[in-house]
Amino acid sequence: HLYSRINFKLNRAAALAKWRQLLSA
Repeated sequence: HLYSRINFKLNRAAALAKWRQLLSA
């Protein structure tokens, strides 16, 4: 399903951003 694929990408991007924030803090 296209929606779940997009949702997965968004979740991965959010997780990466969260880790970057934690590591740079």
